[in-house]
Amino acid sequence: MKLFLTLFCCIAAIIPVRALSFTEGNLVVRRVGTGAAALTSAATSGFLDEYDTTGTKIQSISCSITTSGSATSEGALSLSPNGRYLVYVGYVATAGTASITGTTTTANPRAIGVASPDGTIDETLQITDAFSGNNIRGATTADGNHFWAVGGNSGVRYVTKGSSTTVQITSSST
Repeated sequence: MKLFLTLFCCIAAIIPVRALSFTEGNLVVRRVGTGAAALTSAATSGFLDEYDTTGTKIQSISCSITTSGSATSEGALSLSPNGRYLVYVGYVATAGTASITGTTTTANPRAIGVASPDGTIDETLQITDAFSGNNIRGATTADGNHFWAVGGNSGVRYVTKGSSTTVQITSSST
């Protein structure tokens, strides 16, 4: 029984999170925090909240990627041109990590999250060579495999799914 539970937990850890599928025409927003405490510069839990056109919340999906609770230049959402991928960014950090935007990418990699229309959430893309000591602000994709990210100190970067290193496209900060 112990072996079964251990094996199940290991398999469950590598399967992407699955929520209800998103409904075409609905609005998805990235919410930072639970509303129970004031936001600070510490890493804060985030959620993808889906609303219908009447303003009724349909679902709330918890994200493992955290964001700064008080940074005003991060948290952009991007929808791929084909409408299949909703992209968001943040940090691989435990909620409460102090002054998250100032941490290094060695300590807290910058991350790209992807939500698919079927409800699959993939937060496995971690960037370790850009945006260190500053924030990642947004990212986009055309196909769910190739991403362009922007941030406070590394310009525009290109990264492919499964890689942790980027290619610099421009050096201008965004």
